[in-house]
Parts: sequence; structure tokens; C-alpha cells
Amino acid sequence: MKPPDVHYAWNGDVALAYQVVGAGPVDLVYLQGYCSNIDMNWESPHLARFLKGLAGFGRLIVMDRRGWGCSDRFSPTDVPPFETLTDDLQVVMDAAGSERAVIFTSYENATLVMLFAATHPERCAALVLVDPWVTWTATDETPWVSEEQEWDRIRQPSRRCRRRSPGHRWSSPPTVRSGSARQPGTRTPGTASAARDTRPAPTRTRRMAGAPFPSASPRPSA
Repeated sequence: MKPPDVHYAWNGDVALAYQVVGAGPVDLVYLQGYCSNIDMNWESPHLARFLKGLAGFGRLIVMDRRGWGCSDRFSPTDVPPFETLTDDLQVVMDAAGSERAVIFTSYENATLVMLFAATHPERCAALVLVDPWVTWTATDETPWVSEEQEWDRIRQPSRRCRRRSPGHRWSSPPTVRSGSARQPGTRTPGTASAARDTRPAPTRTRRMAGAPFPSASPRPSA
């Protein structure tokens, strides 16, 4: 199966990446968890088989959440509120022509889609939540979740690795698809637009700079 094209929907100045796979009477929106990259997913035979299976149930809409994969980044000091992220989901559904869909997600995205369903019940036919996380630390209602001290222990190996080789994470940049060829970089449409407008790009995005997606739609004019 040829990997589907990457399309973009715009929420203000932010480009949101999505793909549409298959056809059917039911729309199924898949919002992947923390390791989402809708372009690179098709490089994994396991994920590709999984996505093909989902497409067998109806028309599959796969999206990268703001900040992940092929969608525009945001600054760690300017994390968008949940309400903005639910707006992103609605924008992608509108762009894909989906009036109502089953929404399938996992991990930390569970709270996002639950808020979306509560805010826009007419757009959500059903929710499918896999290993949902509703909190990151133990509470009286979720005593099985790790305490802050346990999270610190879990994070220590990655912190030591970053201290030993701070540039390693960026030494082999991800790749993006251009037809059948592969090009280095994950510059998103919003980043490319910012560069054209001569606005200084965030450090992280600039270090990941590469060829923009050739299929990227232009940013809508104000």
C-alpha cells in the first residue's frame, strides 16, 4: 500500500498534519499517543498493518497533535490549553469533511478527546480509549499511578544520557516523504512560513530545519 499523502489544516497560524485512508460509512479519527508521526508511521510494518486494519472499519483520519510529528511545534514555555487542542481536533475533522466520527486515542490524549466529546457531542459518535492517562501522579482515586519520586527515578537515565551527549538527539534528523524519495528534516508549514516572514524560528525548530513538505498547503491569508 502506498503511504497516503500528508495534508494540513490550519488553526490560526498553526499547521496540523493529517492523512485520510480508505472509505466507508463511518469516520474513524485516530489520535496517536506521545510517539506520533503520521508520515514515519508507515515505515514500521507493525504500525502500517495496524493502520490498514483500522481503515478496514471505515474512513480513517489520522492526525498528529500540535507539537508532534508533522504538525507545528510550540514552545515549552507556551503550552496550549486543552481547549486549543480540542479546537485543533475539530479543525482537522472540518478539513477532512468529517461531520461526526468515532475517535480512537491512547495515553495522554484521553483527557483531550473526552473534553472534545463533552464540548461537541454532536461531532463524536463514540470514544475508544486505550490505556488512558488522566493524571501523571498518584491521587486518592488513582493510587496505582507513579509518585513524583518514582517519575524522578524513571527520568534519571534519560537525563544522564542528555548530559553525556547533549547533541545526540539531533544528530540524525527525522525524514519526510517527497513522492517515493526521502528528504531530511521535519520543517512544518508553519515553520517555513515563519522563515519566509523573516521571523526568528525557535531554536528547536531551527536545529531540525530541512526541506518543507512539498504537499503543504499555503497558510490562509488573514
